[in-house]
Amino acid sequence: MLDRPSQKDLHFRGQSPNEIILGFYRQHWTTLLPLFATFAVIVVVFSFIAINFSQLLASHDSSFFRFIAFFTCLLLLYFLHHSFLVLAKHHLSVTIVTNERIIIVHRSLFLINEMEMIDLRHIQEVKIFQIGVMQNIFRFGSLHIILSTTNENVLLEFVPNPDFHFRLINKAQQALPNRTVS
Repeated sequence: MLDRPSQKDLHFRGQSPNEIILGFYRQHWTTLLPLFATFAVIVVVFSFIAINFSQLLASHDSSFFRFIAFFTCLLLLYFLHHSFLVLAKHHLSVTIVTNERIIIVHRSLFLINEMEMIDLRHIQEVKIFQIGVMQNIFRFGSLHIILSTTNENVLLEFVPNPDFHFRLINKAQQALPNRTVS
């Protein structure tokens, strides 16, 4: 008879043997809009420079123009590197809802590796906030989690489809055995 493999650390480090992932999410894509807008402006500027390169070279001192071109290439390289890091951080940072807890993971490629855990038994109340036209049209908002054990509260911002995650947390909380309410 074959033994069933253990669920411990199956999907993420620290997962208990009986813990089941109910859902996960990354922050809403609208958090990347400033990055995309900056990219669009840079593409327009560099397209203008590339189209008019010969005219700009003829009308300006060539050594000064080469210095400016070199400096703008360095800025472009920095922006591309920064954009890659922002996209990687967006992809690596995730919030996981299991049948026992909520795990909030903040990661980047080089500097950040943080995990925060909220036990479902310690959640007193969850509130949804969708304020404004943008949040209602694009279906994102904030979840405000009030804990019963401490005075600290947790605010999860840019949650995609917050109604779904609100219901998911409530169902998981109600399914807990011997739940104690303070």
